[in-house]
Amino acid sequence: MEYICSKRKALFPKHPDTTSKQTIMPAVKLSWKILPPGAHPFQAIIAHFNNLKLKYKKTTFDQQRLQEIYNLKPDIIYVGTDAFEGYVVFYFQQKKLAIFETPFTNNAIYIIEGDWERLSRYSKIELLRNHPDKVI
Repeated sequence: MEYICSKRKALFPKHPDTTSKQTIMPAVKLSWKILPPGAHPFQAIIAHFNNLKLKYKKTTFDQQRLQEIYNLKPDIIYVGTDAFEGYVVFYFQQKKLAIFETPFTNNAIYIIEGDWERLSRYSKIELLRNHPDKVI
């Protein structure tokens, strides 16, 4: 703990010392598991869809769709827990571009420029109707 306090003081020298005061800071609950255990992140994504494949037995699964986008070397990969279930977000920082893809056939690929986090909360219909300039 002493090491952490010394690091904090080195990184934030103007930050007031709060060790002697009771500080209450609100916590925000997230709708996803933070840093879930697993080996290679992409393999964890494939495992995620293998589990969904068991759930949706009548749906055709094409893992190559994900592999092709993964080969483009995205900066970050996201898997949601609620909206866009079944979609993976491949984010390319420099281009500020997010590609939403799912390995389930007969589903569209969505390429969103800009504020993908906000736009991904809309339904597919709302996204296409209200923000056609942001979706390719």
